Amino acid sequence: MTTKQRVRVAAVATAVLATTLAGVGPASANTSPSGCGTPHFVNSTGIYTVWDDRVGTLTQYWGWCDGNLRNWAHVHLGSATAWETKVSIQTTDGVKHGVRVGRYGNDFTSAPTATMDRRTRARVEGTILGPGQHEIALKVGVTAYTG
Repeated sequence: MTTKQRVRVAAVATAVLATTLAGVGPASANTSPSGCGTPHFVNSTGIYTVWDDRVGTLTQYWGWCDGNLRNWAHVHLGSATAWETKVSIQTTDGVKHGVRVGRYGNDFTSAPTATMDRRTRARVEGTILGPGQHEIALKVGVTAYTG
């Protein structure tokens, strides 16, 4: 292995370690709803319990879904399991679009929404199952509004 290759391997290992320690975890392999193409990142934020423990990442994406431009929210829970965990896209008037409830998983998305012409943000709320299968409330988590 050349010095250049060693430096690349070390850089990748450092990046993986840094994101793992930060609680971000790897990107999910399934961040697109059914019928949607490649997701395009908009923004993201951490998901926290009411005790300020980080348990995952909330991300907003946009992309083409069955020929239509749409956006959606994605939840990745790294250290918990969904239990009545609601994910949606929210517009500035407070309306939640594409609401889906996650149960018994750690990766799921909202339904794709036709809200690309408005300012939106991803939103997560509800409860999760923590260690020992205890139900834990989440703080309402939101990304920044687009635009």
